[in-house]
This record gives sequence, C-alpha cells and structure tokens, in this order.
Amino acid sequence: MATLLVVDDDPTIVSLSSRVLQTAGHFVVAAIGGSLGIAAFELHAPLIHAVLMDVHMPGVDGVTAFHYIRHACPEVPFVFVTASTDAVPDAVLTAPHVALLAKPFRACDLVSTVGRVLAAAPRATDAELAPRLLCPPASPAGATQPRR
Repeated sequence: MATLLVVDDDPTIVSLSSRVLQTAGHFVVAAIGGSLGIAAFELHAPLIHAVLMDVHMPGVDGVTAFHYIRHACPEVPFVFVTASTDAVPDAVLTAPHVALLAKPFRACDLVSTVGRVLAAAPRATDAELAPRLLCPPASPAGATQPRR
C-alpha cells in the first residue's frame, strides 16, 4: 500500500484518520498542525505517496503547507479535509492530483478518496506504490553535490 502524511490541528482527527488508513493497509506519518506537517514531509519526503491535510489550522494553514510541499515535490497527491468546502481556492482544487473531502466524513469515504488520488497520481512503478523518487532527500546545509 502507500505511505500517507496525515496533518490536522485536532489530535483526535489525526488519530482516527490514521487508524482508518492503517486498517486499510496504509502506513501513516502523523503530524499535529501545518508547521509539523511540513517538517514531517521534509523528513520523510521520499517515502510519502500522498498527503491528507486539514485546511483550517492555526499558524500554518493547509493551503500554505500545500504550496510549500508542492514547491518541493510538485506531483505529491493531496486530499484536503475541511468543514467549509468553499475555503480552498479554486487554483488549489484544480491543481493536479488534489481532492476535497468534507468534514464530517465516513471512514469509507476517506479510504475511497485517498485511493482515488493515489490511483490517478504518477507512480515510481506500475506494479506497486514504491517510495517516490520524484522528491530526493534534501542535502544537509553546506554539503556539496558530486559533479557528474
């Protein structure tokens, strides 16, 4: 299955969503809030197949985190979850591999929406969801890349 980053400012939503996705066979990296979501993505980027992100969060909101993550990895699929479906700008909703899931949602809707974005997204191989090779890990500060 896939490795998913689950980000929400509500620990209960993170816990329940993670449990549902794990039961469906996925691996989950969980983060509370947008800044920790970005940090978790930076740490695990080569392994993340998709991101499940709340829109409204204090500090770094979901749309800001989306832009940051998509700048680093333009192809990573996103599922936005929100109680206010008009809160996501059209430019974000029409971006490739983005879906919207309205809160409250059922477990089956969460699993099927994640499945849809994963199925439509680019994959490292056709046979299975392998770690994403589109987002190599960042080099440590000051490190130089070997010349080819």
